[in-house]
Amino acid sequence: MKSIIALPKQKNLKAAALNYLREAGFIFNARTNCLTSSGDWCCSSLQVIFENAATSGLLLECGGIQAAFMDVARVSSDVSSSVVLETSILVDNCGISLAVPRSHIDCYATDITRLDGLKIATSYPSLLQTWLKADDVRPRDILVLDDEVDMPIVRMSSDAILDIWDADSLRELGLESLVEMGAPLIGLYTASTASKNIKTMISRFLPVPELEITV
Repeated sequence: MKSIIALPKQKNLKAAALNYLREAGFIFNARTNCLTSSGDWCCSSLQVIFENAATSGLLLECGGIQAAFMDVARVSSDVSSSVVLETSILVDNCGISLAVPRSHIDCYATDITRLDGLKIATSYPSLLQTWLKADDVRPRDILVLDDEVDMPIVRMSSDAILDIWDADSLRELGLESLVEMGAPLIGLYTASTASKNIKTMISRFLPVPELEITV
């Protein structure tokens, strides 16, 4: 049976993860959704699925997959899977930030609690709720975005959006960053029962040879 690795489903992280894999020497076949190591043609390919962190965590726990790239901020603390790599896979000009309409930036700049009672959209509900709680901000509604979201519509129906942004995306939507949170940290998680095939292939991700994989 072919081993399975999950990659982030969220659009920006999905593209960044695939680019990271290519730079690490892997070849992704979008037609078959398979991942192959270009440095070891004798190694079997991995089946790739795209899931959010919550689903990937559950699949790891039940043995449905053998490894997953997951945003560390979106993984619950009780996940028992081991982390063999933590890295930022976004390019330098991308990061997570809370963005608001450029025309309203002055309304928030001096008093973040003015987000009270407003509608905030996000792909990172756990991160947003942690930040809101720290500042005692209570929004009217939190809209959790999915992979197929039409961001211009979200822009029109929300007062603020917490997501991954680059300068071009902010400009196109008429938004400006209110709070910068940096790039998300991505962890490569493995199940305790991960196969030798997974262990061999994911070892190519590791940036330093002394970091061992414990599976």
